[in-house]
Amino acid sequence: MKSKKPSIFFLIFAVLLTLSIRNYNLSNKKIINPLFSGSIMGTTYNVKIIDEISLDYYEEINSSITNLLNYYNNQMSTWIDDSEINKFNKLDNLNPYDVDAELYKVVSKSLKISELSDGYYDPTIQPLYDLWGFGSGSTKFEIDNFPDGSLISNKLHKIGFKKIIQNSENYKQLQKKDIEITLNLGGIAKGSAADRIIFLLSGEQSKSFNQYDFYEKEILPKYKFKNIYADIGGDVSVIGTNQDGLPWRIGVQMPSSSLFNVNNLYGLISITNGSFATSGNYYNFKEKDNKKYAHILNPKNGMAIETDIVSVSVYHPDGAFADGLATAIYAMGIEKGLKMMEKIDGETLIIKSIGHGNFEEYFSSNFIKKTNFKKVK
Repeated sequence: MKSKKPSIFFLIFAVLLTLSIRNYNLSNKKIINPLFSGSIMGTTYNVKIIDEISLDYYEEINSSITNLLNYYNNQMSTWIDDSEINKFNKLDNLNPYDVDAELYKVVSKSLKISELSDGYYDPTIQPLYDLWGFGSGSTKFEIDNFPDGSLISNKLHKIGFKKIIQNSENYKQLQKKDIEITLNLGGIAKGSAADRIIFLLSGEQSKSFNQYDFYEKEILPKYKFKNIYADIGGDVSVIGTNQDGLPWRIGVQMPSSSLFNVNNLYGLISITNGSFATSGNYYNFKEKDNKKYAHILNPKNGMAIETDIVSVSVYHPDGAFADGLATAIYAMGIEKGLKMMEKIDGETLIIKSIGHGNFEEYFSSNFIKKTNFKKVK
């Protein structure tokens, strides 16, 4: 799935700063603190479990993780022609449409984030992504050029999160109010999937999922591990502690660095549960007249964001909310973003460029306390 982070562009790349990739106990064919890695959704993933397991058990767990991620991709990717979300997008009627339970839940979260952010996050923004050359339906001309105002105005009437209906009597039905409305969940799918890996491997899930008591078979928890790290393209969810019995440490990338490594960290957080995601303009952007325009769009006017904000990180109990709120704050700006975060269960770090390779940082009131944030440089 290529979405908010189509080419691994974010930005906080979360890292395990204490690496023990796959440690083998050859005497009894055990794997200590196994790591599961691969590619999905246009990016890479890493899942680490702090435990000792057999080689056979490793293969079983690896298969379960792969099945879950492939399921997510086939449900929510606009880059897969026959994905479930594209089937909904192609509907030419306004009738209720049956979808899988997980897709229904993620759409529900996306609409909630839209409400919280006053529409600065909007899951129906696909036509604008395509127009700006960032979407799965973009033409070569759209990729290579900037849209003019008339084209943008023409697309604005095709978006609006309030034009999506969720059937309150049947929790597996979506409905359009306008035939031209389409969904794009790229802004929260990776964060949600990282959360679901934690659920699969531990049986623990965020409170926002608890309101639903129906699950697809790919999502049902199968294991009871206590200490897990799941990273999909920089969207991280964790539970428990690392191999040293300490909170998981996640790095926030230095905004001026073009490649991620441990020598280019802006800061570190240390957490034992929850999710952490970052949005920014590091990799996926367009430039015109020496100005950088991020792939993140303003749903209210259809424009790519031109801002001094270089990254927004959000810590939240729920991965989808961390992912989506980071996108929303980037579009909202510092003042509105901080004001929103003071009203909800989450914290944010906003980094702003002040020129000449220097930055200013802005925190929500409890970010440092809840994440144990430490600045590196």
